[in-house]
Amino acid sequence: MGLDMYLNAEKRLNNRSKIDRQYINYFNKLNQIGYTKELHDGDGLFISKYFSTRPIYDDLKQLPQLRGQVGNIKAVKSDGDSYIVQTEAGYWRKANQIHDWFVNICQDGVDECQKTWLRPEQLMSLRSLINEIGNSQSKAKVLLPTSSGFFFGSTEYNEYYFDDLRDTKQILKDVLKKATLDNWQLSYQSSW
Repeated sequence: MGLDMYLNAEKRLNNRSKIDRQYINYFNKLNQIGYTKELHDGDGLFISKYFSTRPIYDDLKQLPQLRGQVGNIKAVKSDGDSYIVQTEAGYWRKANQIHDWFVNICQDGVDECQKTWLRPEQLMSLRSLINEIGNSQSKAKVLLPTSSGFFFGSTEYNEYYFDDLRDTKQILKDVLKKATLDNWQLSYQSSW
């Protein structure tokens, strides 16, 4: 229980790409062997190494990564004659200063655990703030203040706060380097 935060990346597979076609063929086979309902409903088929979809998770690990892929594929859904795949490009737990930034900058101050689409420029702005704090930690309380909430974690400006910033900087580096260059759509969502 607590604040969990997800940076997701999703992409429509393109039949003109050799690697994408491998995934499309694999998902077509899943469709034929009884996953039709899951692939066509709501958020699609959730893929996990911990649940009944473990064989699918293992199969996908054998395929080459998609261009720009950051993280493992965690969901796939049918969309017409193609598929949309989703990866978990970043994950935080109780990094309330990062959550507060997403809520205030990207969600217009509304914190209802909603999925929010992001623009790369927004993530670049967050990365710039983190870099500025790295150059002068005394700016942390002003640039990325902590936020309290039900099981949101510590509001101290201690080693955990700065560890969250380092982790976030790495996540953003990977996402901005790979996913945004290959037209993955990015979203943020939290749960608490």
